[in-house]
Parts: sequence; C-alpha cells; structure tokens
Amino acid sequence: DVEAFLRLDREFNDLTALAARNAIARETVASLQPIARRFWFFYHPGFFDTRETAALHIEVLRSIVGGDQEAAAKGAETLIDQMVRIAKETLISD
Repeated sequence: DVEAFLRLDREFNDLTALAARNAIARETVASLQPIARRFWFFYHPGFFDTRETAALHIEVLRSIVGGDQEAAAKGAETLIDQMVRIAKETLISD
C-alpha cells in the first residue's frame, strides 16, 4: 500500500528529524518530503519495491530506539544511498 507507506515515511522523517534536535535537518527533510512523495506516486510500482525501503527504515528506527547513534547514522546513510540509486535507475537510461 503505497499511500500507507508514504504516510508512515513522513511520520518517520518528522520524528527522526525532531529526535536529532537539529532545526536545519528538520527543515531540510520537510522541504524534500513533497518532492519524494511525488516521485513515489509517479514511478511506483513500475521501478521499485517499497519493502526494501521499509526494511531500511526499520533498521534505522531500531538503532535509534536502541540508542546506537553510530548504527542509526550508518543506516540513514544506507537509506539515502538506496534512494539515490533508485532515482538514478529510474530517471537515467543508457
């Protein structure tokens, strides 16, 4: 369910940005959310599967809840790398 995924993704982004206690990060995430949402709606389901992305979000959340900042940062970096890869695979053709 893409709509449910996007709703939960927004909550994830809002809460993790708030937990980071970084206003710039929170504002940056908030400004990117509408762009990401349009991308998902436009290209889903033809190019990628939300299960992989959801699993990466869960990994980040588990690290945050467990208080493992290093693992949370690494997980967030992996999640961002995955989004960049998906965007490139979707938008750039040979």
